[in-house]
This record gives sequence, structure tokens and C-alpha cells, in this order.
Amino acid sequence: MYRFMPKGELYAPVSYDKKQKSIARRAGIAGALGSLVEYYDFSLFGLLAVEFSPLFFPARNAAVSTLVALSAFGVSYLARPVGGAVLGLLGDRYGRRPVLMATIVVMGLASGCIGLLPTYSQIGVAAPVLLVVLRLVQGFSAGGELAGATTYAVESAPAGRRTFYGAIVSSGGSIGFIIAAIAAAVVNFLVAPAQLSAWGWRIPFLLALPLAITCLAFRMKIDESPEFSNTATSHGSGRNAIVDVVRKYPIALLKVIGIAIAAGGSSYIGLVYLSVYLVGTRHFSPTVIYWISSLAISVEVVTLPGFGMLSFIVGRRRLLLYSTALMAVLAYPFFAVLSTIDNLVIVAVIYCAYMVVDSAQKAPLVTEFALMFPSQYRYTGTAMGHNVGAALAGGFSPYIAAQLVLLTGSPTAPAYWLIGVSAIGVAVLMTMRPFFGSQ
Repeated sequence: MYRFMPKGELYAPVSYDKKQKSIARRAGIAGALGSLVEYYDFSLFGLLAVEFSPLFFPARNAAVSTLVALSAFGVSYLARPVGGAVLGLLGDRYGRRPVLMATIVVMGLASGCIGLLPTYSQIGVAAPVLLVVLRLVQGFSAGGELAGATTYAVESAPAGRRTFYGAIVSSGGSIGFIIAAIAAAVVNFLVAPAQLSAWGWRIPFLLALPLAITCLAFRMKIDESPEFSNTATSHGSGRNAIVDVVRKYPIALLKVIGIAIAAGGSSYIGLVYLSVYLVGTRHFSPTVIYWISSLAISVEVVTLPGFGMLSFIVGRRRLLLYSTALMAVLAYPFFAVLSTIDNLVIVAVIYCAYMVVDSAQKAPLVTEFALMFPSQYRYTGTAMGHNVGAALAGGFSPYIAAQLVLLTGSPTAPAYWLIGVSAIGVAVLMTMRPFFGSQ
């Protein structure tokens, strides 16, 4: 592996010993497992919204029930900036490892509790209230998960492989979506429609508990990141990290927010809304669409490490800029085809193509965020910026897309949302000089 100078010429091989490689590998796996649990939990809510939304949000129109459920999906993102700030502060003060263990426990327990909740017909309005409370708990915990996992992986990786291991962490999130889609598809296939609405939808949520336990067992065996240990010893441990990030790095924080709006706004369309769209708006079979969703997100998982390596050649910011611009250009053609075509093979190809573009955008994203801040403020800065962007656009993307279809009557309306958020990302990235450097 080689690094590149600003003009692109090779100058030295990146070398590291077996111990560094082992530490980096374990950090990447630990981060990926946590992202897996986080996004498994989050995606289930969106994937199964059509099935369980009438049980918690009864309405005469099924589309309205689904819309309200998707708004509950988005509400959890309001808690993410708060969770990111609090957990980021704790992570910068006490270490990445203990916070990452806590986030995975809370996420797993909250999802398990959703699987056990009584419905509106059993306890009335308390049912949707409890559901929203659990979603807020999930959001608070998730606010510190991805940023912490990425920070840990980046700090544990050799300089020349940071984007690669950051992409590994991101791929864990995509795998979580795959497992969620497979779980939803299997339950839809094995359980009769009446039973699915009565109790079958609960099974995938309860499966979050063993997933969280597995991740926790692995994370208990890892050590603190070497870079944090050195920084905490020599420079303190970020006791005023929240204030310092806002005061010392406001431009970096705003840039992270802007890019996160673009990336989150487009990513959750592919990871959550397209399945809802194809089932609820286009009326395809839920089981078939869940399998297609699994295939498309599998393509993202496979391509993420490759784009992580590609960013080493073209530069993280160049890859972010090109992929974000491409998402804006292709948004309308994507939905124009999906809104008219009935051939499931073509639907699968379009879905996979969307996730490839999303993969190119996602691969360098979290590493770029982490390296915008020094180590003593990295967890806090990354978590605050990423989660504010996610709260403004990512979590509410499925709701906004569904609302646009309902208000306009046009099945291509979600494309305009994609174009808008992507334009914000392109505008921010144009202010950041693309570079070749340590990846």
C-alpha cells in the first residue's frame, strides 16, 4: 500500500507491524458489530412500519398510519444530537471503550422492549407514547454509537488505512440493514398475514437482544484506543469538549453538519424508504421487496471496502464530492423508473445501482468527519456534527419522502428531496479543497 503526494506521485510505502494490524482489525470488527446492531434496530422500524403501524397509530387510511409511524421513526433522530453531545463528551473524557459498551446495551434493550409493547387496543394512547419514548432512547444511544465506533477504529488504524477501516465500520451498519430485511422477509414468508399483524412483527425486534449480547461480548475483549490513551495522558481528556468544539472548531462542525445532511438524507431513502415505497406506493409483495432490499444492501456492503481503497487514490473529499453530485443527477431518473416499471428484475437493478452510489458516498464519510477534529475532541465533534445533520435530514427522510408523495400525488416527488439535500452537500464540499493525502 502506498501514500500519494498532493500531485498524485508515490513517495513511500505504508508499513505497520502485525500487532498494529491486529489492533486495527479488532477495532474495525468491534465498530462494525456495533453499527450492525444500531442499524438493525433502526431499519426494522422502517421496514415493518406498514405491518405494525395500524396497531399503534390506528387510522381509517392505512397510508396515514404508515406516515405517522415514519414520523415516529424520524422523532428518534431528535434525540441523536443530545446523545451525541453527552456520549461524545463522556467518550472524550473517560475513553471510547466504556461508552461503546454502554451504547450497545441500551440499543439492544430498547429494541427488545419494542417487541414486547402492548398495542393501542390493549392500553390505549399509552402504546404510541411508550413506542416514541423507546425510539427516543434508541436515538440517544445511537447518537454516540457510529461516531464512537468510527473514532475508535480510525485511532486504532495505521495512517494509510484509516478510510479502509472507517468503511468497515460503515459496512457493519449496512449488514445490520441486510439482517433486518432478511428477518422481515422470513417472518413475512413463514407467518400468515393475520398472525403477522397480531404478533409476528415482534420477532425481529426480539432478535436484537442476542445480537447486542454478541457485540457486547466482543467489545469487552478490546482495549482502549492507543491514540486516546496517549492524548488523555499528555493533553487532558476533553473535560470541556462540547464548549471547546463549538468555540474552537465551529467551521469544521458546520461542514460536518452540511455533509451529514446530504449523506443521511440520501442514505435513508435507500436503506428504509425504498422498501416502504415499493410496498406501500407500488404495491409489490412485501416478501419479494425485502429480499430485493437485502440484495441491494448486500451490494453496498461488498462495495464499501472497495470505495474505501479508491478514496486512497482519489482522495476522501473528491470521492465525497463526486458521489454526492452523482446522487443529485440520478435522483429523478431513479424514481422515474421505479414509479412506472413492473419488472422486478429492473426494480432490483435500479435499487442496487442506488446503493452503489450510496456506498461511494458513505465509504469516506465517517473517516473524513473524525479527522476534522483533534483526538481530545474527536468523539464529541464527530458525534455532534453527524447527529445534528442526521436529525435535520436523515431520520426524517422516509417521512418527508412519503409526505411528498401523499401531498403531490406524484410517485417521483421524493427525487426533489434527494436533489435538495445533495445540493447542500455539494455546496459544502466545494468549499473544501479536495486533496490527496493520508487515508
